Parts: sequence; structure tokens; C-alpha cells
Amino acid sequence: MALRKKYNIEVYGKNVEFDNAYIEIKSLNGTKDNMTMTIQVYDSDQKANVIDTKYYSYTPDESDTSVNNFKQGYNFLKTLDEYKDANDC
Repeated sequence: MALRKKYNIEVYGKNVEFDNAYIEIKSLNGTKDNMTMTIQVYDSDQKANVIDTKYYSYTPDESDTSVNNFKQGYNFLKTLDEYKDANDC
């Protein structure tokens, strides 16, 4: 799983827009109380060029009916304004 969306980033003082940026969780670590994740944003799903790296944390759901931690991470990202319009891919 990953996310796809239009992504803007400032590079050397200029705004650069990527129409189909590919957002992927690269690492996920933590405890039952707090998960930290590193995401990488690529220019496309070909993953040839990393255009951004970001770090987030969330409180995981540890119930018997919860989805795996990576799925929870992507669901958490979609609650943030920055990724609210992202699509699963």
C-alpha cells in the first residue's frame, strides 16, 4: 500500500509541483503506546527520485480487531490536512 496525490515542495526558493507523487512508509517503529514512521515521497510510482522525507508519530490501535500498523499509519496520514486528498494505491 501507498498513497498518491499532487505534492508541492519548495526547491531553491521555487515551488515545484508533482502531479502524481507516491508516498510510502519506509520504516515503522515503536511501542503499543506510540509508533513513529518515516515516509518518503517520490516523484512517481516508479520511485526513481525521492523528493521529500518526513517523520510522524501516532498512537496505534492494539485491539483484536485492529488492522496492521502499516495500514494504521496510512490511515493516520490521511487524517492530516497535508494528505487528506491522497488516494490509496
